[in-house]
Amino acid sequence: GANIIVVENDKQLQKILEVEKKLPLLKAIVYYKDDIKEKRPNLYSWDEFMELGSSVPDEQLDKVLAGLKPNQCCTIIYTSGTTGNPKGVMLSHDNITWTARAAGE
Repeated sequence: GANIIVVENDKQLQKILEVEKKLPLLKAIVYYKDDIKEKRPNLYSWDEFMELGSSVPDEQLDKVLAGLKPNQCCTIIYTSGTTGNPKGVMLSHDNITWTARAAGE
């Protein structure tokens, strides 16, 4: 199940809130684009969410990174569904890393 879900707008947030009780592993919902209209437990703006990591020691982060495998699923994104139902697409850690590096060049 999902640990962290990122939503772009209130419409997406409402969809997640409708099924939140069916997501027992959900730790955080991150609202990255619009302003948060209603504060809720475990609902963070992008800046608030990024700030959570500032107190984690580098050694702890290094252990997490060492346990990751390049081909493991990092995230699932959904297609827009323009030609049918939206479909989940798994993106691996190496895919995300390559994309971030390419975008930074």
